[in-house]
Amino acid sequence: MTLKNRSQRPIPRCCPAHRDWRTLARHLFADLADVPTQEIFEALRQAKHAGEFFELSAADTLACAELMVRYSVAISRRRTTSPPDAPPVIAVLPLALPHRSPQLAGVH
Repeated sequence: MTLKNRSQRPIPRCCPAHRDWRTLARHLFADLADVPTQEIFEALRQAKHAGEFFELSAADTLACAELMVRYSVAISRRRTTSPPDAPPVIAVLPLALPHRSPQLAGVH
């Protein structure tokens, strides 16, 4: 799964898939070393909850979680480092999630 922002650049991923939450967390902590641990934990918790809410498979939840955490961090960093006249984050980084799981088919 590759999500792209408005400039059509994929959100970076560390590897094609993760076998479990511990592996995903380790990779995110390594890649986002400048981000507070609690911020990553909270983003992971929210992503896991979203996967459960939409009844995604474990693999789809992990794949979405990585992208959600990276996107959340990007938004957070943009919010705290942008000049006052910068465009809103949503205008800069809009994304559309591809529907891979049959449970999401037809949901709008």
